Amino acid sequence: MFYGGGFYGGVFYGGEWETNPIFIQGFKWFVCQSAPGRIDAGCESHTFEEWQRDWEALANKHALTPELRREYKAYIDLICKIGIPAVENRRAES
Repeated sequence: MFYGGGFYGGVFYGGEWETNPIFIQGFKWFVCQSAPGRIDAGCESHTFEEWQRDWEALANKHALTPELRREYKAYIDLICKIGIPAVENRRAES
């Protein structure tokens, strides 16, 4: 698990992963789990919940084509499904 750190410029810092973080190189941008409950894609960094709630607005902001919308939504959904949840979510599941 990754605690107390972050992701900047392609370098994870200040934390420790017990497994490899999820990292996907998409057609235009990378998508990765940068911290528990958090996803970075290109220049955007949001919580799992924010990605799910704000997906359409973010896709519109970057003028994604229908093909890119399907591709990146699938990546976001996958990481939300199998990624490491935020610390407070993990405590609630215990």
